[in-house]
Amino acid sequence: MKKTIFFIFYIFMILQSCEYAPPRYGLEFNDVREEIGLPILPENWEHHKTLRETGSSKWTNPDYDNEKPCHFKKTVVFNEDTIIWESNQYLGQQKFNTIDGTIREELLITYHFIENEEHNIGWEYVLLTGEKADDHLYYFVINNIAKEEADSILVLWGFPEVSEN
Repeated sequence: MKKTIFFIFYIFMILQSCEYAPPRYGLEFNDVREEIGLPILPENWEHHKTLRETGSSKWTNPDYDNEKPCHFKKTVVFNEDTIIWESNQYLGQQKFNTIDGTIREELLITYHFIENEEHNIGWEYVLLTGEKADDHLYYFVINNIAKEEADSILVLWGFPEVSEN
């Protein structure tokens, strides 16, 4: 009997720890985004449930198209009442076959709201792409790039309004 009660209590505690956090820094944060130059969060984007302990909110574009470049995801990471960073993920059209499967070219544009040992306050631009490994496969490459290169990629992918910020 004691083992059964302990087991039920244990399961209850596990389920409690998996509570989902409500979205944070969502639509109500769009005024700040506009001031900084971040893309606003569209009203129709879907919030994905996030475990409380991760301290992040994620939204995805419901009009995502696997064949066309798109603004795919927005992620906000926070600690208590402080936003740490926001990242916008853009997917390109180019796909690469890797040993782990097919990947798409991605551009991550992140704004860091606080300074820490890894980042200063401000912008970071990262291009994730494939580089030829042999005749049939590519490997995944992560490159920090300059704002000007990120802007030209956005224009090439059909997002000139984002590069103007």
